[in-house]
Amino acid sequence: MNTTIGILGGGQLGRMLFQQATNYPVNLTFLDKDINGPCGSICRDVVEGDPMNYEDVLAFGRSCDLVSIEIEAVNTEALRQLQEEGIQVIPSPDAIETIRDKGLQKQYYSKYSISTMPYQLIDSEKPKDFPFEMPFVQKLRQGGYDGKGVQVFRTKDDLKAWFAEPSLLEEAAKIQTEIAVIVGRSPSGQSIALPECEMVFDPVYNLVSHLQMPSSLDRTIQEEAKQLAIQVVEALDSP
Repeated sequence: MNTTIGILGGGQLGRMLFQQATNYPVNLTFLDKDINGPCGSICRDVVEGDPMNYEDVLAFGRSCDLVSIEIEAVNTEALRQLQEEGIQVIPSPDAIETIRDKGLQKQYYSKYSISTMPYQLIDSEKPKDFPFEMPFVQKLRQGGYDGKGVQVFRTKDDLKAWFAEPSLLEEAAKIQTEIAVIVGRSPSGQSIALPECEMVFDPVYNLVSHLQMPSSLDRTIQEEAKQLAIQVVEALDSP
């Protein structure tokens, strides 16, 4: 009998996951508020429900052998309850809570001596004095993605667009090349990093314009990036 994997969220990432999963002996089912979303157009097993709702996640998860996510906005308390009932949850609720909050991310990096740009956490109000000279970056702690919730302040006039929500201020990095490294980690703790991918961003919208693979960076830098990515993932201690 095939394993049933439940995915919280039915968006574009879930759609790509479903397309790859058809190559393996598993059954995928999705929980999403919109059954006609990206997953609903190609997958027959999309359950209508809210991934942030405790009861919806609990009922959905109890029908699965394993529960995972394609978005970070999910009810982690329900996932903890599912774990107590013996259902495997990947990644762990603790890991999800860390990766979806940019403030917790920064504190996590500091705790494990992982290099990151200097930052300051902000409740919501604009401070009278800023910790960095312009340009600097404001990032919403939660809910930001694909350019949303991130802005760069280059002049005082830019401050009119201030996010009056919990966020962090970060010293602007002098970026030459931005790369992504995907790390896979097994339940037994083995980690492997896939080849690096260069990302080219639109300077106005903070969105990826295109990808370049393989990376043009020096092999030494690529190897350092892989080791850093593995360090980040292993400290989370979650598949």
